[in-house]
Amino acid sequence: MLPMFSNFLVLVFLSTQLCSSQSFDAKFEKSTKSADLKHKLAKAELLRAEGSETDETEPISVLGITVPPEDVNDTVVIDHHTYYNSTFYSNPNEGKLFWRDLDSLSSNAYVHEMLSNSHRQATTVELTFDFPFYGHLLRNITIATGGFLYMGDYLHNWIAATQYVAPLMANFDTSQSAQSVIKFYDNGTAFTTEWRNVFIKDHMNDGSFTFQTTLLKNGDIIFAYKDIPYPIANISDAFHPVKVGISDAYILERSIFFVRRKTIYEYHRIDMMKKPVSNNTVLYFTALPSCPGYKDCSSCKNADPKLECSWCEAVKRCSDGIDRARQSWVTHGCVLTKETTCPARDDTSTGNPSFITGKESEKSSNKDITTPNSASKSSSKYVSSFPYNMESTYSVTGPSQKMAGPAHYVQEDISGTSGVSAGAIITIVVFLAALVGAAMWVGYAYKFPQTPSGQFLIKYRPSQWTLRSKDDNAISSNSRHL
Repeated sequence: MLPMFSNFLVLVFLSTQLCSSQSFDAKFEKSTKSADLKHKLAKAELLRAEGSETDETEPISVLGITVPPEDVNDTVVIDHHTYYNSTFYSNPNEGKLFWRDLDSLSSNAYVHEMLSNSHRQATTVELTFDFPFYGHLLRNITIATGGFLYMGDYLHNWIAATQYVAPLMANFDTSQSAQSVIKFYDNGTAFTTEWRNVFIKDHMNDGSFTFQTTLLKNGDIIFAYKDIPYPIANISDAFHPVKVGISDAYILERSIFFVRRKTIYEYHRIDMMKKPVSNNTVLYFTALPSCPGYKDCSSCKNADPKLECSWCEAVKRCSDGIDRARQSWVTHGCVLTKETTCPARDDTSTGNPSFITGKESEKSSNKDITTPNSASKSSSKYVSSFPYNMESTYSVTGPSQKMAGPAHYVQEDISGTSGVSAGAIITIVVFLAALVGAAMWVGYAYKFPQTPSGQFLIKYRPSQWTLRSKDDNAISSNSRHL
């Protein structure tokens, strides 16, 4: 009885320690992440202070737009962030230059029938080029009816929480009107998604919204607004988040009782909800150099010291430790590795970053935006038979936890496919329940020996068990009653 009870206590102790360890890991990750984020915010403030001395008319001159100097502060607002600089164009004449006419005969834009007749649906499409998002090259993006693109690699039900590009995330329902259309177009250097004549669910009398987002090959992102019937601040977020901006996160995976648990940490967000978005206004996000964009050791070492990039030979990546590949960075001990020299095979590297951002391809990319009638041969891929990879319904009521700072959400998902099966989990639960029941029965029998349970335990106690006799073949009884 005592050995069985002792084993039960040991099992409970180990389970408690395991759960405590997982809780400690989560707290440690949160603490580490908070310290890293505070450091990043400090760097952002420094970049913002330095950026205030730059020429605010430069993005306009690149596009060939002329604005009187006295009107620059009224029509163009530039904000400096850690990974992107954002420019808001409030002059309708300027905003119209960014709008892409997807109805032109040369565009061959693809109208997605499912997205154009549904609510809270999403589908994944493949780009014809690698799009650098926070320095990570992406080929697959997910278009949602709720007015945003999901940029994550791991598909889950709460895609509206983080890792998004949201020109106007809201509770749009394209099934309410035959005029509501979601279409997209890829010409090899830019990918444009348009939400046309979409209505907030159950609010058709309030007017329809028409807007676009364009992903440029150099990493820049454009939000163009054509029809905004009323201020976005008036859109209710009771049934769906309302967001304007971009966000990225990293996913950490842990195992608890052989079940893999994925936790999503949002490490950066740009919130533009306070911008006076209206008809023919534009938000332009200029991608800045980031550590993941450097693809070799030499260029990583020669990066701007303010980025604090480090090269980890174990994973052959450049990072500051906070990006969507943090799992591998931590697992391979890169946080403890501070290499001062590069391997010999990288000595021939030119040291130039392989990640293209900013002005290097801005002229060619923006030319595609200002001349929407131009199209490339790659657009022939998007015809009526264009295959998409996934259709799913997304939810906005997942188990999210509010956090302080830029990391607003922590979401947890138990994956049965990557861990053990549901049957195995049930078996474990039943076994533990049986073990607890047996321990309770032993305790009851030990405390009340006059009961049938107590008598049974006395009769078949371990001290009365005997082994087979070595002198003859007689079979001894399994137990004896004294």
